[in-house]
Amino acid sequence: EKATAVYGKLILEKTAKGYTDSGNGKVFSGNLQVESRDTGIRPQLLNEISETEVERYMTDDSFCMQEKFDGRRRMFVKSGAGVVATNRKGLAVPISQDIAGWFGHFLGEITVDGEDMGDIVQTFDILTPGKTYKQRYSDLAVLLRELHSDKLQLVPTAWTTAEKRILFATLKANNAEGVVFKKIDAVYKP
Repeated sequence: EKATAVYGKLILEKTAKGYTDSGNGKVFSGNLQVESRDTGIRPQLLNEISETEVERYMTDDSFCMQEKFDGRRRMFVKSGAGVVATNRKGLAVPISQDIAGWFGHFLGEITVDGEDMGDIVQTFDILTPGKTYKQRYSDLAVLLRELHSDKLQLVPTAWTTAEKRILFATLKANNAEGVVFKKIDAVYKP
C-alpha cells in the first residue's frame, strides 16, 4: 500500500508538470523559465486543524466541506486571449496547451482556483471581488456547466451537517488526503 501511494503521488506529480506516458507527449504554453515571474496573485491557503477539531466545523452551518486533493495548487488567470497558471507562491508556471485551451473557452477575464491533477483540474473557486464563497462557488458551477468540459471538474461540496458527515465518512473510508472547511460567507482574501 505504501509503495502504491508513493507511485501514485509520483505519477500525479509528473503528469501535473505535463509529462505523459503517450508517445507524442504534451506541448506546453510558455517555457520552464516562466516560473520566476511573480504574477502578484496569491491563493488563499489552508490552515491545518487536527481531527479532534473536525466536529466543530462539521456541525457549524456557516462552514461547507470539500475533499482536499493531492494535486498541484494552481490559479488559472484568463486575461484577453492568454491564460497564465500560478503556483501557491504566486509565480507563473508552465501550463499545458490542453489546460490553456480549456480555460480559453471562458469569455472575458476570469481567475479560477483549483488543483491540477494532470489530466483534469479540480476547481473549487472563482475569484470575484466582493462575493461570498457560496456565491463564487455557485457562479463557478454555472460557468462549468456552460463550458461542458469533463476536464474541468467542480469539487463536490457538503453544505449541511448531514452532508458533511456522509462525505467525511466516505473520504475517510477511501483514505483521502483530507478535507477542507470553508466559511460560506467569506470573501476571497489571499
